[in-house]
Parts: sequence; C-alpha cells; structure tokens
Amino acid sequence: MLREAHPLAYRPATLPWRVSIGKSASKAALQMLYEEGWLSVTPDGKYVLNRPSTERPEVDFQPINQRKARDNARLEEDDRLYRSTTCRPRSSC
Repeated sequence: MLREAHPLAYRPATLPWRVSIGKSASKAALQMLYEEGWLSVTPDGKYVLNRPSTERPEVDFQPINQRKARDNARLEEDDRLYRSTTCRPRSSC
C-alpha cells in the first residue's frame, strides 16, 4: 500500500483500515519497517517509503527477538520476586 502511494505519505491511523489489520499490529509493523530503514517519518508524523522499487522488504527479526527475550526475562524475574517470601530488592523488610 505504501509503495502504491509513493511519493505520498500515509498517516498511521489510515493503515489498519486500508489493509484490514488491527491498530496495534499496524503500529508494530510500521515501527519495525522504520527501524530497519524501509520507512521514514515526515515532520507531521506520516510514513513514507524510502525504497519504493523493492517488491518485498527483507526484515531482520533478530533485534525484535532479542528485545522479546529481554522483556520475558524481566517479567520472569518480576514474577519470581513477587512470589518469593523473602525481602524484595529496594523494599523495607
């Protein structure tokens, strides 16, 4: 859709409606493509395609998977501390 619109820019709010996906999924996809350098954000907050000639952009999922692993590790640590019967860090016992 962004390739078809090039060189025009799209507001993020119009994307879920145009491609029939949820708002959070479209925001995540836009952010991922932005981080990989496929998209730019205009000063007014619209997204524009950097390389419109590319049919299917290749995305490196390794940074996303690493972030997910760190988030899960933090969540597991928080859960372990919550369930423990001993004093928690930075708490008064």
